Amino acid sequence: MRDLGSANGTFVNGERVQISKKLGRGDIIQVGPFKLVYDGRSLDSYDHRGAIELKARRLVRRVGGGKVILDRVSLAIQPREFVAIVGGSGAGKSTLLGALSGFSRASEGDVLVNGDDYYANFDAYRGQIGYVPQSDILHHTLTVDEALRFTAQLRLPEDTGDAEISARVERVLADVDIEDRRTTRISELSGGQRKRVSIAAELLADPSLFFLDEPTSGLDPGLEKRLMYTLRRLADGGRTIVMVTHATANIHQCDHIAFMADARLVWFGPPAEALQHFGVRSGDFADIYTKVEGDAHESHPLVLGELRSEYARWREAHERGEPSLAELWELRFRRSDARTRYIVERLAGEARGPAVKSNKLHNSQSRPSMTMTAMKVGGTTPEDRPDTARVSAWQQLLILVRRNVRLLAVDQRNLATLLLQAPIIGAILVLVARERALQDLQSSHGRLVLFLVALVAVWCGILCSARELTKERAIYRRERLANLRIGPYLLAKFVVLAAVCLVQSVVLLTVLALKVDFSAAVTIFTADGPESVMRGVAGLGFFGSMLVTTFLSSLSGLGMGLLLSSTSRTSDRAMSVVPLVLVPQLLLALALVSLPAGLAPLSYLTSARWAMEAFGSLAHLQPPRDFAACTIPGNPLSCPVYPTVDYDPSTAHVFEVWGVLLAYTALCVGFAAVVLARRDRER
Repeated sequence: MRDLGSANGTFVNGERVQISKKLGRGDIIQVGPFKLVYDGRSLDSYDHRGAIELKARRLVRRVGGGKVILDRVSLAIQPREFVAIVGGSGAGKSTLLGALSGFSRASEGDVLVNGDDYYANFDAYRGQIGYVPQSDILHHTLTVDEALRFTAQLRLPEDTGDAEISARVERVLADVDIEDRRTTRISELSGGQRKRVSIAAELLADPSLFFLDEPTSGLDPGLEKRLMYTLRRLADGGRTIVMVTHATANIHQCDHIAFMADARLVWFGPPAEALQHFGVRSGDFADIYTKVEGDAHESHPLVLGELRSEYARWREAHERGEPSLAELWELRFRRSDARTRYIVERLAGEARGPAVKSNKLHNSQSRPSMTMTAMKVGGTTPEDRPDTARVSAWQQLLILVRRNVRLLAVDQRNLATLLLQAPIIGAILVLVARERALQDLQSSHGRLVLFLVALVAVWCGILCSARELTKERAIYRRERLANLRIGPYLLAKFVVLAAVCLVQSVVLLTVLALKVDFSAAVTIFTADGPESVMRGVAGLGFFGSMLVTTFLSSLSGLGMGLLLSSTSRTSDRAMSVVPLVLVPQLLLALALVSLPAGLAPLSYLTSARWAMEAFGSLAHLQPPRDFAACTIPGNPLSCPVYPTVDYDPSTAHVFEVWGVLLAYTALCVGFAAVVLARRDRER
């Protein structure tokens, strides 16, 4: 089996084929939604699109401190079924959905898709999963058509043409009945319309297994009913759908409901039978909530009535304490015929996906009998999880760069804020800077002006990127679940924002040059007397060299901003930490304040220090001296130079400092990638 560089990969027994792999009898090959079984003589094709069976066995999820937020949940969902997970707040609905979808995996237990271990073979099933989280997963500033096209380009194979993408966009818009909003910005849509667009985005890849987390949240009754009927129609069209919802007015559209209470499964089966199971005669599902929440005690009306036997059995197994009502209902459900029919018998049966044999490819060997069996795998740890599917990094980078450029262009308020920073701050610097600030090499004023330029450059870089990752956190997580790679994602952000930083750097220095003399020729005093020199790196000139330094300083701030954004969960938190990053740049840069010799190496951690060193070297400034420590009062030459500062004007030294700024930027971006990858493993 050879893979000739396909975008979505070829898998043998759940492992991606990197170049080639020799096949053995019983090997299972998967290409997109198609499964092939090699028996030594032929390849039997099993097309299970629209026939996904999902089984879960004793799922447990623990969080910090060992707290259990999902307690031994088992269920089985057959192909083309529409299942709703319901329950009160904190009951474990979203936790169960995350475990079933692989978005937030269970700590223990098995999830099987058509008999395959879902977690261990997750890469092979990425293309068949649709997932709509609670948060919107599309950029609000784009139109519906733009957002869907970018999503299609990222998720569909590289060779998918524009005509096919257009056809798919039209089809999914028709599926969710929102064709008339194609050119409307997503921010201008109603809540229900945005949910339907999010569903349309997931339908682009034609998933067979669809997960939705609270899609009806915030919708009025009419929109909620319309969305439920849309999901029913999608399930009838060949998809297995699992949905979390708190709304039960139209729950009868579902084939089954999974009722969660206190992290436990207290019911799984048809909605009508749920009312009978809980003894609700009003026909209102909301009445079930009041019967499963709270603690049970001997005098509780339910304990004295319908849960009497369950309480007695619980008391036999526990000497102390009191159970919750959820525990008693769970005991009752475990003894019910419904659990036997809808869970036990289904879990014990074979995968019900159709095995439609076709296109046999024979060789001369005899053909033994062979059946596809489920691969038994226990609780999966983060270390056991498969690597992210390898797709074309270059193609993703190009798509993401185009999307980021478009996002920046349509968000005119944010773009104006970014572009106006440099001229406004430059104008302020012009007010305080002297015309000959860079010509008097002995004066500290020139060093002050250049340090302010370095600080402003770092500041602009941080402000460009500090919110960039946090503001689309939900979108990033969904795209990572599909096939997004961290490298292209961060690099695309960096490339587009670097262009903004370049414009800011040019404008900042250009405004400053309106007053400050940037002449390259300057007179320096040596042991042999005054000497005229030309400043700047050959080929760039003095202004060009200063511009490169300003740009590299801004890039270092950009890298710090991306790192800060990767470690923050909200945009507000990221912006609140920005001052904590900038203050060290001010105090430790060894431009205005000296540090003790033992602490001076701390300045190496700030990019402003390296920016100032490059500026000082290019401008041929005299190194700063600590006038509070002069050995001869009134003699500046007896004052010690700031420790570790080196304004060597040689070209080699300037290139060395530029290299440090580039390395500083690369380290920040690299650490941001590590943080994002670590969060993926923590799922």
